[in-house]
Parts: sequence; C-alpha cells; structure tokens
Amino acid sequence: MVSDSTPPTESPDGPDSPGAVDVADAVEMAPADYYELTYRATRAALWDVLGTATWTLFLLAAGLLGFYALVANGLALAGDGGYAGHAVALGIGVLLFGFAAVRLYGLYRG
Repeated sequence: MVSDSTPPTESPDGPDSPGAVDVADAVEMAPADYYELTYRATRAALWDVLGTATWTLFLLAAGLLGFYALVANGLALAGDGGYAGHAVALGIGVLLFGFAAVRLYGLYRG
C-alpha cells in the first residue's frame, strides 16, 4: 500500500519516459505548464486512438480483399482449367489474408 506522505516519482513506463513527472515538482508547476502537459497528453492519446483505428480498418480491408481473392479463385477454379492465373491470385489472397490476420492478432493481443 502506498503512503500518502510519499508520492510516486515516476510514471508506469519508467523514470526516463517522456511523460514522467515528479509529483513533488508537479506541485510547483505554473498553470501554463499544467495546460501544456495536459494538452500534450491529450494530443498523444487522440493520435494513438485514431492511428490504431485507421490501422485496424486498413487491416480489415486487406483481410477481406484477401478472403475475397481466395473465394473468387476457388469459384473460378471450379469452372475452368486455367491454372497459372489462379495460382497467382491464390498466392496474393493467402498473403493478404495472412498478413492482415497476423497483424490484427498482434495489435490486439496486448
């Protein structure tokens, strides 16, 4: 249990992280410094959320495109015997779907 008389002096990311603020020094900060600190933290958090959402949508689109290439290739193979173009489409579909699946798993795994 943390005592109220000894405030923490480092951030969860470590004492040398950009967001590390000594609580004892924070008491002596000017209002403009508080504003700057809050502004930078909010801006970083918003860009982190927007970047993650954009990356997720891109990966979902790539995965769906790869899945569509796999399904369309399978349906086309059932109809005719031209295998060279189907092998290329199958390879691209597997690569796209696999890339998207691995990256999404890594993104949300933690």
